Amino acid sequence: MSVAAGVLALIAAAIACGVEETSAQTVRVGVYDNPPKVEMGPGGRPRGIFIDLLEHVAESEGWEVEYVHCTWDEALSRIARGEIDLMPDVAYSEGRDGQLDFNRLAVLSSWLQVFTRQDARIRSVADLDGKTVAVLKGSIQQTVVDELRERFGLSLNLVAHPDYEATIGHVESGRADAAIVSLFYGYNRKKRGGVRPTPVILHPTVLLFATADGRNAHLLDAIDRHLAQAMNDPHSVYYRSLAYWLQEKPRTFLPAAVLWGIIAILAILLFFLILSAVLRWQVNRRTAELREKNEALFGALQELERARDEALRRERLHAFCQLASGAAHDFNNLLVPIVACTDLMLDEPGALANTGNARQRLEVIRTAARHGTEIVNRMQQFYRSTEHRDAKGSVDISAVVREVVELGGQRLKGTGLTRKAPIEIALNLGGNCDVDGWKTDIHEMLLNLVFNAADAMPDGGRLGISTENAGGAVRITVSDTGAGMSGEVLERCLQPFFTTKGAMGTGMGLTMVNNIVAAHGGTLEISSTVGKGTTFTMTFPKGAPEQPGEQHGHA
Repeated sequence: MSVAAGVLALIAAAIACGVEETSAQTVRVGVYDNPPKVEMGPGGRPRGIFIDLLEHVAESEGWEVEYVHCTWDEALSRIARGEIDLMPDVAYSEGRDGQLDFNRLAVLSSWLQVFTRQDARIRSVADLDGKTVAVLKGSIQQTVVDELRERFGLSLNLVAHPDYEATIGHVESGRADAAIVSLFYGYNRKKRGGVRPTPVILHPTVLLFATADGRNAHLLDAIDRHLAQAMNDPHSVYYRSLAYWLQEKPRTFLPAAVLWGIIAILAILLFFLILSAVLRWQVNRRTAELREKNEALFGALQELERARDEALRRERLHAFCQLASGAAHDFNNLLVPIVACTDLMLDEPGALANTGNARQRLEVIRTAARHGTEIVNRMQQFYRSTEHRDAKGSVDISAVVREVVELGGQRLKGTGLTRKAPIEIALNLGGNCDVDGWKTDIHEMLLNLVFNAADAMPDGGRLGISTENAGGAVRITVSDTGAGMSGEVLERCLQPFFTTKGAMGTGMGLTMVNNIVAAHGGTLEISSTVGKGTTFTMTFPKGAPEQPGEQHGHA
């Protein structure tokens, strides 16, 4: 049993060693001379672009590469017989596609070019007619020459050689007029100066690896896999080989869609930059225009304020003059009894001795003088109220109405004025009509309404003034039986400087009334009928404790 076991162990070890030794695949590769793509270098070591790439793939895949040096024609024969597995640098053509299998990714792109002696003149395909042309035996060049003969009807003498050395030597010796070689012959460091390239370019194609038809497909798949990775890495062996053999650096490019996208984005950015600049210019221009207009408007507003202040001053002065006119008439009336009693006491003999009559006459004089003092006090009070605004506080609206009626009584009665008939004054003043406000403003507001009513009734009429405690507010009503206002006048009567009195008016009276009502947080309502009169209703918020009410009838 021990001997049998030992024998089995030896057999297993031998099998394992055999498997390990044969696990690395040997790949036979044909090498012909076509530098810098592929050639057999010094010391029998192959080199070139295809060799660099192949050795990288072989190292990655664990292949052992066996190179077979031969001519191009021999390589095609050997691969057909299965003597070699892989052939580099094979140009694709439909004719070869039925005999060989190719990898899918092109290693290089190429074309054929006509080379000739320095003294020859070949500039087009037609110039090849009647010439002797040297090509590589079994290469794609032979197929291209046959196509030229058939397509253009050229008469060519074709000479085929086993390698490029013999092909170019045939031209240099003068035995051939031209040679058709690969693009990469121009990169050959050993090319001779006796030949030069012509402008004749033929048959663009791609250069691939090839195997016999139906054989070694796994070799081509491995090459495509590693080639795809190398082409996407600018530092790969593929690009290093191109840089060494062709002095070419990796070409980076953008897909057309990305390029057009970038162009579109740049165009949009340029458009918005231009638009932004235009908008900025327009904004700056409009801003400058607005600044000029604002300055002009500010100047106009200042001028308007000055005009308003002047109009208010004239309005107050007009009211003061009207009061002064009435006061002068009252003074004249007061001076009549004073002068009369004085004359009687001085002219009648014994008038001073009659104590009773003298005292009676002196009482009349004193009463008239006191009335004059009251008139002066009322004038002073009005003047002070128009020049110096009092502090905000509790204002008895009913009391202010009485003061206004007393102050403007002479104007309303018509004595000494141009009025044809006096105005009847009807007062209906309620109690507990205190509001929180400025007395001078309310006094001036009511006086303005009373004088407006007087102007509206030159032939006499009825002026009604009432105050009412309306819960949380005080309602003031001033009505007249004058000419009334039309719809247009009613709509514009509160506008500054609007007047129907011509040069006699300032157009600020009702504007001032509206402003005073608004300043107290109140409301103003106006109703008017042409030929029947006008009614002003003002509502002020209350601001004082309740007080006993009183009713006033006609004055």
